[in-house]
Amino acid sequence: MTLFRFIPIKAFLFVCLIFFFQPLYAQTVYFVDAAKADNSGNGLSWTNAKRDLQVAINLAVSGDEVWVKSGTYLPTHDPFGSTSPANNRDKTFLLKEGVKVYGGFAGTETSLGQRNWRTNITTLSGDLGTVNTLTDNAYHVVLAVNNTNATILDGFTVTRGYATAPSNSSITVSTRTIDRYKGAGISNINSSASFTNCIVTANSSDCTDQ
Repeated sequence: MTLFRFIPIKAFLFVCLIFFFQPLYAQTVYFVDAAKADNSGNGLSWTNAKRDLQVAINLAVSGDEVWVKSGTYLPTHDPFGSTSPANNRDKTFLLKEGVKVYGGFAGTETSLGQRNWRTNITTLSGDLGTVNTLTDNAYHVVLAVNNTNATILDGFTVTRGYATAPSNSSITVSTRTIDRYKGAGISNINSSASFTNCIVTANSSDCTDQ
């Protein structure tokens, strides 16, 4: 004999709605700590944090967050994912659509509201190559291309970008022309990415219209 157990319609609908909407709120937080020896950690906790910021950004998908511990971070990839590009100065922090990147952590926080970006200084620096030599610095410290305002960079000092190149020098990223002589600190191309609580300082460009 087969027994049927009936679930009240309201309860059934409630369970279905929870199941349906749950993926919309799914979110992964990736952790980054410059003091780590390498990127062998899975990035899912402070203990297992990634060392390089771009590695964590590349892992994230739209809706995810990246939490970055105080310290100084250098670009490790060019916009095409190469760690050894023909021109090392093309290395940049490339933002990813819908990914929210937050600096200002001490490395113990369990909620975003616990961070203090003013005291936990988190620096994105273009000082590649020889330290304090401008001519080998990144053309763009941060690059945002074709991003909506769901893409966020929050709580960073962006510095030491050096956008110096001939006026015809450029690369193409996601069908957009990126001039190497503009936007040394942050180059925001066809993008409405949100930049909050950021200090952009000591960057130099040949072109002064950005």
